[in-house]
Amino acid sequence: MPDPGHSKRFVGRMIGPNMEPMFLGPAEKLTISWVDLNEGRLAVPDEAAPESRRPKLIQHEFESKAMNQTIQYSVYVPPGEFDDTRLPVIFVHDGEVALDAGRQAEILDSLIAAGKAKPVVAVFIRWRLYPLIGFEGYPQMFGQELIPAVQSAYPVSDRREDRASLGGGFGGTLALLSSLMNRPLIGRIGCHSPFAFELMHDPIKQLASMPGPEMNVRIERGEITIGRNG
Repeated sequence: MPDPGHSKRFVGRMIGPNMEPMFLGPAEKLTISWVDLNEGRLAVPDEAAPESRRPKLIQHEFESKAMNQTIQYSVYVPPGEFDDTRLPVIFVHDGEVALDAGRQAEILDSLIAAGKAKPVVAVFIRWRLYPLIGFEGYPQMFGQELIPAVQSAYPVSDRREDRASLGGGFGGTLALLSSLMNRPLIGRIGCHSPFAFELMHDPIKQLASMPGPEMNVRIERGEITIGRNG
């Protein structure tokens, strides 16, 4: 539904009001809100800022056996010395969009510098979800390969309560699905307007109902309906 907090709108032509692809249902148009990033409440460093003022990202890649492909990811480590401190870690799904369009590394760096957020390590996973192709092997890659790799290379806590899984759009759906399948490893999930087509509803419902440790889940600016009857 359009965001009642502001009046900017556009008409989408790829998905209908039920959030299903247009070719799967009636060709009914969807009115969507849009946000001008230049009007954000938090000042983000200029894209043309000197290299010394930009947050430093460390690039990694590995050959995933679970997915049978190369997985790339970027790691943000806050300024400072953390030899004796194990930091919380945030895993950001659909990380390339989060970095390039969302500028989340700059925002995180600004929040930490301003004392509005505690120092954390952020891992931006550069892999996109295409629903009709699927995400086979991704939860296994996330839990069995990526988390141990980050754990061994960076000063991060090994407590599940100190690990968060974050994403927006399809990245939000990845955060839900992959984290619910790795409950012993992830204690927190954050989703911003997750996209969950109907073919994903049953897997999410089944995973959410499975026994396991409690998770802290926060969903913003979106509404998830599981199943036709809510």
